[in-house]
Amino acid sequence: MGGFLPPSGRLTAGLNNPPFYEVWGVPVTEDTTRFIFYNFMANFSLINAVLTANWELFWDAIRHLILPTIAVGTIPLAIIARITRSTLLNVLSLDYVRTARAKGLAEIGVVFRHGLNNALLPVITIVGLQLGFLLAGAVLTETIFRAILPNAITPLIVAGTLGIGIAIVEVASLSFLGLGAQPPTPEWGYMISSERNQIFSAPFLVFIPGIAIALVVLGFNLLGDGLQDALNPRLNRR
Repeated sequence: MGGFLPPSGRLTAGLNNPPFYEVWGVPVTEDTTRFIFYNFMANFSLINAVLTANWELFWDAIRHLILPTIAVGTIPLAIIARITRSTLLNVLSLDYVRTARAKGLAEIGVVFRHGLNNALLPVITIVGLQLGFLLAGAVLTETIFRAILPNAITPLIVAGTLGIGIAIVEVASLSFLGLGAQPPTPEWGYMISSERNQIFSAPFLVFIPGIAIALVVLGFNLLGDGLQDALNPRLNRR
């Protein structure tokens, strides 16, 4: 069975996974809109297992989703937790919260009734932004955890190209905070951090590394868009 947490694949090898429309006996003609839709839904193992009442298949698909879910969700979860903590601490320092504490309200009531509700707005914004990255990461992870098919090469190349720009920004951010590359290794984020006090006397020391980061990230994004247009047969029409 490959252990409780299978390291690869979508289902255990040899497990029967007939499409639900075949189990139901629904007549479907190939190359029709109905067939394309039914086949698309049947490719979702969990949905197909529920529709066919195949609970062994359902549990097996759940086990195969655990590791990809952890791989995709760990970084967004850390970001959301960090933003939630900092926002909540800021809200709990406001005057109305201190007033609630002075009136004798229990700390758990202060946190959940007065603190957390008002701290959720920026957190929801971050969740919305991270959802896009999560979906993009899910596509890449799904490609990795499945067999690499020729049709998966195009989104893999495009996602990898766009991910380079994100990696550059993350590395620059870490170096700006002093957690990345250290001198004498040159790094744009550290250049901005070390010269930020000179922004009025010598602004080019800050602006040039910042502009370099922006141009490189923009270049990789444009490269990703160009590769998508060039490699996507639906868009590459002459």
